[in-house]
Amino acid sequence: MFGIVPRGKEKRVEGFWPYEPPMAALRREFAPLFDRMFGRWPIFTEIETPPYGPEMEDLGEAIVVREAVPGFDAKEIEVKVSGNLLTVRAERKEKKGETEKVWGEIERTVLLPDGVDTEHVEASYRNGVLEMRLPKLPEAKERRIEVKT
Repeated sequence: MFGIVPRGKEKRVEGFWPYEPPMAALRREFAPLFDRMFGRWPIFTEIETPPYGPEMEDLGEAIVVREAVPGFDAKEIEVKVSGNLLTVRAERKEKKGETEKVWGEIERTVLLPDGVDTEHVEASYRNGVLEMRLPKLPEAKERRIEVKT
């Protein structure tokens, strides 16, 4: 029956279209109420995903990037730098006996800040954590400027 109603002539019923899903209508009605009472909640505005991936720390003279790579040997880990992208890839393929295969792969890419010397990257692996030290270029290092009175 609603198929014969001309487009744009539908009646509004108490502020919502007749084809709106019930949960969407409920959310639309209650979101402003919760916003007024408690401020904006992420659940009603946008879903925030937890941060994951490598941890990056600025030490002043260098940037240190740490990535958890548990269960891999150092020879199974590959670190590549291409422009401002740092890629960590670890892959393990192992065959034990005739039926059992062990396989695992991790790949992460991080955008590095400007002013990092990508020619002198040092990487070390200990206790399942890969640590990469990227020195800063001399012009990118932080300088203290004296304030005169």
